[in-house]
Amino acid sequence: MFSEIELGFLVDGSASVKFYGEENFHLIKEAMKSFVRSFNVSSAKTRVAVVVYSTNSTVAFTLNQYSSVGDIEEAIDNITYPSGGTYTGQALNDAANILFSNETVRGNVSKALVVITDGVSTDDVTGPAALVNETGVKTYVIGIGQNFDRPQLLQIAHNVPDHVFQAEFNSLQMAFNGVRETICLGDNFFYMQLLFTSILFLDIYLTINKEFIFFFSLFF
Repeated sequence: MFSEIELGFLVDGSASVKFYGEENFHLIKEAMKSFVRSFNVSSAKTRVAVVVYSTNSTVAFTLNQYSSVGDIEEAIDNITYPSGGTYTGQALNDAANILFSNETVRGNVSKALVVITDGVSTDDVTGPAALVNETGVKTYVIGIGQNFDRPQLLQIAHNVPDHVFQAEFNSLQMAFNGVRETICLGDNFFYMQLLFTSILFLDIYLTINKEFIFFFSLFF
């Protein structure tokens, strides 16, 4: 469990989402709510923000707007489906400049952005993805269905393959579980290394002492 994290979402609301199923946008929102519930949400712990995008992008709510799971779930429920094109690059710019602006984020707090898309971006994502990375945000991407472009998803995730996931609309929760595990691994990697090293040295210490005790007992 995180002590503190700034968690943002970019949600694809383009026309193709509902083209492949009327309930698909609802499935995205339900998976997001379940994902948020797995974090310790409060103004001092995990804060959540959402941008919905298509031809244009809209900030549904900011990191400092809600401080409880209930309020965030209600705000997600109230997000309307925009339809339109797929301009992920523009949405990434908004994430860097609005969601994770210096005026909004807390200092020395982990920052994660989850991008959910079912298609190929019409605009360039390389520059905007680099801009998000420069703000210290780690980006995780979920490609839904079969019509996305994996190399483009890699660009969005700043070329980190482990940060790219694939799912169908009805299996989104499994992809979100993978995102959460990857976020947790990254956030706690140093402590895991420290624990592993401590266990290794303890094992060596016990092995040496056991051999010494056995050798010593041969003479007494």
